[in-house]
Parts: sequence; structure tokens; C-alpha cells
Amino acid sequence: MILLKTNRKMLSQVVKYCKHASHHNPPVTKGEVILIYITKRTIQGSEKQIQYALVFDHTEVDNEGESYSIWGKKWPYLIVGKEIIELEKPFNFNEIGVTNNKYNRAQ
Repeated sequence: MILLKTNRKMLSQVVKYCKHASHHNPPVTKGEVILIYITKRTIQGSEKQIQYALVFDHTEVDNEGESYSIWGKKWPYLIVGKEIIELEKPFNFNEIGVTNNKYNRAQ
């Protein structure tokens, strides 16, 4: 399973454009579901870290600076979704405890 981290401030643009910017080109196949993870330091109150999922379509190199126009910062890759799914039951990973793995950036 792939997780893409974002901060609270950038989440609305991820949802609006159905895109996520990244320093890496993750190994994802078309149609795979990617969880969007809000960083702990930007969570508000009792908000859950995982509220949305992105259905992956493709990755593109950001040669045109689209990431800068959306988020005000340039990243090398745009991860483009077919749709954004708002989860009916948002959650934090520590609530489900299915693994002992520590999750890092998408690679």
C-alpha cells in the first residue's frame, strides 16, 4: 500500500485537483488506491490523519511547473488520480494496528 503525505494546508489542493506532488516516482499501477496521509504536526484537533484516498491514473514529470502553480513549490513529479475518495470512516494508522512496519515516503 502506498501512502502520500501532505500537510493540512495543501490537502485542499490535492482534493481539488486530484493530484499530489512528489520528489519520487512511486511504483504504482493504474487503478491502485493510494492513501492520502495528513502529517501529524498539521492535524487540527481530533481530526484523523487519513481522510481521503486517490485512485491512481498516472505519474507525469512536472516540466511545466504545474506543482508550483497549485502548491507554490516545485516538485519533479505529479501523481495524477482518476478520482478522490472521501473515506466514510477516516482513521489513524495507530487505531488499526495491522502491522509493525514504519511507513516512509512513497518509493
